[in-house]
Amino acid sequence: MQIKNTAELRKVISEEIDSLRKGESAPSRANALATLAGVMLRSVKTDIETVRFVASKNPQLNTAFLEAPKKKRISLKKKG
Repeated sequence: MQIKNTAELRKVISEEIDSLRKGESAPSRANALATLAGVMLRSVKTDIETVRFVASKNPQLNTAFLEAPKKKRISLKKKG
């Protein structure tokens, strides 16, 4: 399985935790997965920091893709 985003990474980690709890996976495998996940996340963090640094030196660079998407708020109040 190719992991394309952090949501998929969290899913893989969750599945591994479930497998570990069920006795279907070894602690060494779960540890290796956790180590690799950490490396992946540090790599993403480095990419983001690099783009932000470059953007600070070049204000014309569009960094909007780095911002978290704004979530639509849902009202729980009854209408009327």
